[in-house]
Amino acid sequence: MNKLVENNKPLSSMSEEELYVALMPSYEELKKSMTKQALDEFEYKDIVSSIYLDLKSKIKFPEEVEGKNIIASLNEEEFNTLSSADTWNAVTSSCATSVYIVIGDCIGLLVSYFGISASIARNATKKLLNQLGPKTLNGLMSSFRNISHAESFVSKVKEIGGLIWALKNALGVSAIISAVKGELGVYEGIKAALIMGTQFAIWFASDGVAFFAELAFATKAIYDTVSDVLAANKECSII
Repeated sequence: MNKLVENNKPLSSMSEEELYVALMPSYEELKKSMTKQALDEFEYKDIVSSIYLDLKSKIKFPEEVEGKNIIASLNEEEFNTLSSADTWNAVTSSCATSVYIVIGDCIGLLVSYFGISASIARNATKKLLNQLGPKTLNGLMSSFRNISHAESFVSKVKEIGGLIWALKNALGVSAIISAVKGELGVYEGIKAALIMGTQFAIWFASDGVAFFAELAFATKAIYDTVSDVLAANKECSII
């Protein structure tokens, strides 16, 4: 593994020269799925330079969560698919909605961290919500109780971070990257895939500790997610 990745150094704190080295493994993997036209059109060093500039201005956890906006943007068919009886075993519609708001908060937080615009993050999150089966959803809901009972801010960050990490494991890194890439043009998709693939590797290398440390800076988003969890617990009678 790349030493910069092993040392858990955030991408946003790397020099352009360090980024060139750190992003290379993700680029080599990405090249396998790139067309010859894209390989010929985009020089790696130019991609790195553009990412370096983006990292200085865009990469951080957002202060706003998008769960309510994501659910509100679903059309009737999309909502009926998500809240179907097969998925939810006939739980109430309000319970299903409130749970998806929390899941939308968490996926949106993760995706938006990478500098993805709110509209792109919402569309990518809707795609990812469809990939969560009933067993996974039931498992994720079990963490809502722990979040609601967390007393200190550090404990809240740990519990919400744990839920986001569980979502990442359930969906898979490649699925998350693919959902985002599918909403972007070729060049921006390449950049997003390199940033996400490498940053995930950094977080993996620390068993998520580096991820939790960065998440703690999203104070308002954490408290808003806790508020949505409390609402879901009430709707779903989770004590």
